[in-house]
Amino acid sequence: MGSSYIESYKDLYHGTTENAASQIVATQTFIPSNNGWCGQGVYFYNVKSKAWWSANRTCRSERDKGNLKARPDIVIADTIPLSRSAILDLRSPDDLKKFADFVDEFLSEEDFDISEDINEDEQIKLKRALLLSFYCEEKDLKLVVGYFKQQPQEKVDATRQFADSWQLAIGIETIYCAKDPSIVHNIRRKGGNYHEQKI
Repeated sequence: MGSSYIESYKDLYHGTTENAASQIVATQTFIPSNNGWCGQGVYFYNVKSKAWWSANRTCRSERDKGNLKARPDIVIADTIPLSRSAILDLRSPDDLKKFADFVDEFLSEEDFDISEDINEDEQIKLKRALLLSFYCEEKDLKLVVGYFKQQPQEKVDATRQFADSWQLAIGIETIYCAKDPSIVHNIRRKGGNYHEQKI
């Protein structure tokens, strides 16, 4: 990857609560999450409806903890221009191969168990997060981008055969993880009543 190639991303959506959104915009700062497919970082979608889904999920979690006034909201942000060498884009075959080679070499020396109390699927997710975090730290990567299959949904599953027959992608989402929150800027909230949206 040539370091002379510059990339930046605009209008990335982050779902959260109204109170958190106000604080994020006021301070122009995100507090990284410890959980997620890439480990610690700030997570974004490039589709507003997915960020809204994430905001609703966050609010449900807050209400379960007793914060009954939690309401969903969306924060929009851009990244600063980044050298291509500072980005791990797992949609790119070259980037994916470099990460795969790193994982193969790392695990050939010593595999590791996370916990006996979780199933194999959760083990894989946790290992992925740990290895991605370690790889990003070793390579000084600031942003990770990846494709993911959506959770099974009735609407998606009902049209999968049609989409496949016309070679249309379905049930795939792009998620961005800013491993370094300082690369995120121009943090804002746009007008419009998000509260009426139901995902």
